[in-house]
Amino acid sequence: MASFAFTQQSDDAVKAVQNLEQYREGLIRLWMNDFGNLGRYREANAQLALKSANEDRVVFMGDSITDIWKLEKWFPGKPYVNRGIGGQTTPQMLIRFRPDVIDLDPKVVVILAGTNDIAGNTGPMTLDEIEANLKTMAELARLRPDWSFALVGPVGPGEPDADISAITAVANIHLLGPRSYGELPDVLRAADAGLIPYARNALTESIFPMKVYEYLAAGLPVVATPLPALADLADVTTAGDPQGLAELLDDALSDGDEARRAERSGAAASHSWDRRLEEIAAAIDAL
Repeated sequence: MASFAFTQQSDDAVKAVQNLEQYREGLIRLWMNDFGNLGRYREANAQLALKSANEDRVVFMGDSITDIWKLEKWFPGKPYVNRGIGGQTTPQMLIRFRPDVIDLDPKVVVILAGTNDIAGNTGPMTLDEIEANLKTMAELARLRPDWSFALVGPVGPGEPDADISAITAVANIHLLGPRSYGELPDVLRAADAGLIPYARNALTESIFPMKVYEYLAAGLPVVATPLPALADLADVTTAGDPQGLAELLDDALSDGDEARRAERSGAAASHSWDRRLEEIAAAIDAL
């Protein structure tokens, strides 16, 4: 009896592997042309109406379990959007996460994934790799692709061969090029917040970014990495990672009424060069 059970289990395992290989072979053509199956919902995404101001849209991202859910039948009238694709693994979902989730601007995304990773649908994966993909999807969902980042200044004076392709490839990052001091007020007037995302290293441990006063003089809230020089400045909040900076920028965007801008601008006036010279002159006179 024990020998029969062992043989039966072995046969089942071999059959399972054969079925998986047959399944994978049937998808080679699709995977070679569109591994993430971006085409599945491309037309549906284009036809989906823009989210209304009061709409609490929810996107369901997943594999076959999600794919077979009839959301419009089970939740009539609810702004629920199904973006499940049977058989998919988390690497495939990551490829289509922007068009099928982020660009739809949901309030909530429900992710059901991982079983096909364990099954090996697109190859062997460790649990750590699966968890990392799920974390990445969660991080992407929290970030805000609807923001625009404007970078002012020349490219290359300190490093002529600098590769900025990773920046220019991002649609919502805009390189404005050099601007004179006379033009800066107009640039800052159009902004909602000032960002100082300096890397933390030996150099920036002792640097003071003077642009912080330009931001504050324009009335902007400032979000920065935690530089020691900025530790005690009012209206400057800091975070050490991209997600933390994004969350602080969210808060900053809700703190931009005209009264607050005027308050920050007034406080920054005490940091002008004229004021500094007055303080130096007073200190000399006191000697």
